[in-house]
Amino acid sequence: YNFANGSTIEFFSADSEARLRGARRQILYINEANNIDFDSYYQLAIRTSQEIYIDFNPTHEFWAHTEVLPETDAEFLILTYQDNEALPDTIRNDIEH
Repeated sequence: YNFANGSTIEFFSADSEARLRGARRQILYINEANNIDFDSYYQLAIRTSQEIYIDFNPTHEFWAHTEVLPETDAEFLILTYQDNEALPDTIRNDIEH
């Protein structure tokens, strides 16, 4: 998607190596990062000039714990549905009951 100010937001699947080695970006966000391997992350990261955000479900330890978190500029936040101010009460109640 192209914004009026010239910024672009791009969504793509990480299942194609060619996509990972393609475009450069300033900011990278990876959803469910535990579903891609470290090499895929690395290819995206080296083409990112500013910030990288990843999220994941804490089902097991993976490369984010061993390769990214030890870096001095890495931050780790634990957020749950309780931190989501926009979550409707009906969904919050479904989760809790």
